Amino acid sequence: MSITNLKNINSEELKTLLDANGIKIKKRSGNHYVLICTKCKKPESYIYFQSSSIICNRKNECGEVVDLWNHISNYQGLSSNKDVLKYINDTLGYQFN
Repeated sequence: MSITNLKNINSEELKTLLDANGIKIKKRSGNHYVLICTKCKKPESYIYFQSSSIICNRKNECGEVVDLWNHISNYQGLSSNKDVLKYINDTLGYQFN
């Protein structure tokens, strides 16, 4: 098995990727994680389990919207989609060919 799309990962795999890429989880709430915003550093960002967008709820003060794929690429210094896929699969313990 290998991951080819971030929308296909479960909540624990999402948590692993967030932790591994410097995104702090404040708490789990229903079907999403409440996060510390990477821009304003307030505990008001969120990501739904079947989504790949991190959104800061402070729309007027911050409003940061970050795609997790792009965050991983930038945080890890990866330049190609293949490198990002390999990193994601390696981090989650899956084989990527």
